[in-house]
Amino acid sequence: MRRAPSALAVAVLAVSLGAAGCGDGRTDDTATTFGSVTPTGGGPPDPDVGVDKYALGAGRHTIDSDPGWVYFRTPAGRGCAIGPIGQVVACDFAPADAPPGSNQTIVEGGGPAIYRRVAAPQFTRNVDVLPVRHRLTNGATRCAVDPRGAVRCETLSGAHGFVIDASTGTLW
Repeated sequence: MRRAPSALAVAVLAVSLGAAGCGDGRTDDTATTFGSVTPTGGGPPDPDVGVDKYALGAGRHTIDSDPGWVYFRTPAGRGCAIGPIGQVVACDFAPADAPPGSNQTIVEGGGPAIYRRVAAPQFTRNVDVLPVRHRLTNGATRCAVDPRGAVRCETLSGAHGFVIDASTGTLW
């Protein structure tokens, strides 16, 4: 069961939306898409284990040259980002069980999460690590690092997203 957002979360959302720019199309049109994997049961993982239960992450997660974007590094040093108004959420890594050659996990444009291959990292910046049991939001999209170090990112109401670590991934 999801709880009503706190005043702090609403304030952070308002600031994020106000700072969100038009973006600059960070996605790579020449990327190779490997497709999505549907978890058993045909839908997203249990929403009760979603990201909203974690505290908001503190630190430097924005860059002046990329207005509207929120970036973080995982405790393992991998780069991830949430685009303006949450239209894109991605990490510059794919788990070992992803299709061979995959090196990015991404949700964009309201579609399901996919693994793909890109020539170079697109979402890695020199920003702070998002600690375990913390989350970041941009628009209605949010990401967190769970207690085992996995990254969980989900769009509005958990409609699309992913949970990935070095070994395994679930996409929806």
